[in-house]
This record gives sequence, C-alpha cells and structure tokens, in this order.
Amino acid sequence: MKEPGFHPEKKAEGIMFGRGRIHQRVNLISSLFFSLAAIILLAGGGIALYSQQSDSAGSRAALAAGALSQKVEKLLRLELGLGDFLDFNEQCAEVVENDPLLAGAAVFTNRWELMYGTPETVKISVPRKAGEKFLSDRIHKTSSAWFAVQPIKTPDGATAGYAVAFIRSEAVLFKTVRSLVFLFMGGLVLLVLILGVQNRIFWHLVGAPLAEMVAAADSLDSDRPEQLSNFSALMNKKNPPDINSIYEALHRLFIRLKEARGELLRQNENLETLVKIRTEQLEHAKILLEEDIDRRKKLEDELRSIAEKDTLTGLLNRRSMEARTDFLLSRAGNRGFYSAMLYIDLDHFKEVNDKMGHETGDRLLVEVSRRLSSAVRESDVVARIGGDEFVIVLGDLPDSGLAAIIAEKIRISINLPFVFENTEVSVSPSIGVSIFPDDGKDMRTLLKKADAAMYTAKSRGRNTCCRFSGKESPVREKRDPFPCEDMK
Repeated sequence: MKEPGFHPEKKAEGIMFGRGRIHQRVNLISSLFFSLAAIILLAGGGIALYSQQSDSAGSRAALAAGALSQKVEKLLRLELGLGDFLDFNEQCAEVVENDPLLAGAAVFTNRWELMYGTPETVKISVPRKAGEKFLSDRIHKTSSAWFAVQPIKTPDGATAGYAVAFIRSEAVLFKTVRSLVFLFMGGLVLLVLILGVQNRIFWHLVGAPLAEMVAAADSLDSDRPEQLSNFSALMNKKNPPDINSIYEALHRLFIRLKEARGELLRQNENLETLVKIRTEQLEHAKILLEEDIDRRKKLEDELRSIAEKDTLTGLLNRRSMEARTDFLLSRAGNRGFYSAMLYIDLDHFKEVNDKMGHETGDRLLVEVSRRLSSAVRESDVVARIGGDEFVIVLGDLPDSGLAAIIAEKIRISINLPFVFENTEVSVSPSIGVSIFPDDGKDMRTLLKKADAAMYTAKSRGRNTCCRFSGKESPVREKRDPFPCEDMK
C-alpha cells in the first residue's frame, strides 16, 4: 500500500530526468566545441586541398597532352599525313584511360580543326583562338575544365597541329571533396573517442549508482517465473522510496512483457511454418524458371549461330556476309576510304576429296578458314559461300593497293602445306579482287566482278591473284583483268 500523497513513479522519473539533463548538457557543450573545431579544420583543409588538386590537374593534363603529341609525331615520321591515321580515336581514348582523372583528349590541326578525339571532346568548348599566349602557357583554366596544349611537330620542325588533354573542373572539385570527407571521418572518429572518454567519466560520477538496479532488472529471465518472487523480495527491502518505485515499475513491465512474449512466440511459430512452405514453393518455382531461361537462351544461341555461321568452318555464311558487307561499304564511302572484295577458290580441291576422302577435305576447309581469318583484321568480313569458295571483304583501306598486298599474303599462307596425321596436303588458291568504289558501289556488283577476276586467275594457270579490269561481258574468260603483281 502506497503512502497517501506519495508517488514514487514521478519521483523516480524526476531523478532520471535530472541526471539525463546533466548528461545532455555535457554532451551538447562538447559537441559544439568539437564541431566548431571541425568546421575550421575542414575550411582550411579544403582551401589547401583544392589548391593542391588544381596544380596536380594542370600537370596531369600536360603529361597526357605530351604523350598524345608523341604518338602523333611518331606516326608523322612514318610519312603519314595527319588525316591518314586509322582508328586514332582509340589512341586518344588510351591516353585518357591511363589517368582516371582525365575527361578527354583530342588532336587538332594547326587551324584548330578537330581530327581525332574521345567522345567527351565535343562536350567541352576548347578556347581555340586565344592567340600566342594560349600556346605559350600550355596549361589553362576555364570555367569548365583544365586544359593542356602541346604542339605537334613534323620531322622538319613545323607545327602540324595540337594535342589537347583536359580535366573537368568538377572532377578536381570531387576529388577535393572526397579528401575532405576522409578528413571529416577522421575528425569524427576522434570526436567519438573524446566523447567516449567523457561518457566514461560521467558514468563513474552519475551512472554507477543506478547500475545495481539495472543489473537486477537484466537478471530476470522470462522463462523462469520463480524469479518474480525474488524480484518482489528486492522491493520489500528497506530501499529508498525512489529505488522501490523503479523496482515496482520494472516488475509490472516484466509481467506485461512475459505475457506479450508468449503470444509473440505462438504467432511466430505459425508464421515460420507459413514462411517455410512459401519459401519452398518459391525456390521450386525459381528453379523451374531458371531452367526454362537456360533452355531458351541455349536455343536462341543455337538458332542465331545456324542463321549466321557456316556449320563446318564457323565462318559467316552468304546471308550474313551480304548484310555486313553493306555496312562496311557504307562506312568506307562515308569516310572516303577504299574497300576490297576478295573471291577465293581452292585449286584442285576435288582431287583432295577424291583421293583422301571427304573427312580430310572437311578438315582442310576448316584449316583454310583459320588461315584466312588470321590474315585479316577482326573488323573485316570472312565468309564461306560455297564448297571451296570463300569471300573476304576488306573495309576502310586508305590505299587501294593494300588489297593486292593482302591477297598475296593470303595466297602464300594457303600454299603452305597442311599436315593431318603425318600426311601433307597441299592446295593453292585462285583469288579475284574488285575494288570499291572503282569497280562498283554495291555488294552484288563487287562480288560479280571479283568472281570474274577469280576465273581469270584460274585461266592463267591458277595459284595467282587477279584484279577485275575491263567492261562487263557475259563470258567470264573474255575479261581483261590484270594480275595482282601489277598492283604491287
């Protein structure tokens, strides 16, 4: 029975509130002090870091521009013009990849016309008309980026153009902010350590008197009801009214939690059963779905391979060759390059099949396909369009004479003996060549003329290369082609 006018719950609440308020004040003052120190540190560190990163950005851009300039000058020493480079955009991209901070790189003519560059180049406005001071300073800061300019010299010392590399201003700012974040995290850790020491002292001064009460409450186990009587015994001792009021509150709370825990355990058991059943159903459905997806993917891959590739050699079939040839011709026309079509027929291949069997013939076709693919670039088209007939389409040729060189390379490669189980097999190719756009501007025309040139090569004794020449005639043997060696 409680004494009239006595409310131990409120008194205990007052004690806890008073001590908590002191704790809050100590923490507030400490937090304000260290926060002010952190702001000053971050401000000073931010200015210093940004200055350092700005200097570093200019130097890194200058190194990248110098590297790009050296690449171009090396090619100029090979007597190539600034506009004759193949896939030099990739070289610009390689310079950028070597430094993650770089945003782009480009090569300009001496009139500041863009020749090559990374995709980001078009998004940055390069100050191209800053005069002699722009070129003498080499490193420049605009509102959007840090620029570095390096003149490109020809072997005779003339300026052929300029190599430019740039770093976005936001990248420099981001790196600075990231460093500040690390600095802030370090300061935060220090602040936590200091507050921890402070709380330790506060615990000894204020928290220790309440530890015994908390320990008694923590020792209670809801699975052991007999501890309720022990807890009641603690309340009957001659304790201060405030302590007893807290014991009473904890006793009531413990009973309510015990009741709630029992109900929660029952609901949890039911829920676990339902979750287990549903999980098993979902896992089974997932397995079935994954198996179905795998089957569909394998089927799609098989169908795609059948539609595009020759089943024996793995080369493109005629249908796929036609589609890709149209693309190569269109690209070559847009870029002002030549393209070439090589029609290759193996000499006396039928004799190989007759004497050594079709299995050996098939192995020979596979090995010929491998040599053809090795003789050209990955971007070129290599296809098998008949039994022993192959077509190669060479794209983006700066000089039409390169087709003759590649054709002769292929002829020599196929002339090397093929060894199958200690047995040598020798064949030779007859190669017909047609040139885009000189001999035609579409795939069918070029293929027809390359085919005619191939038959001329056969008529000249086989194992040779001929380029189409002359007016079209329905009789292949009456064409007037000339041998590839004349193109060398």
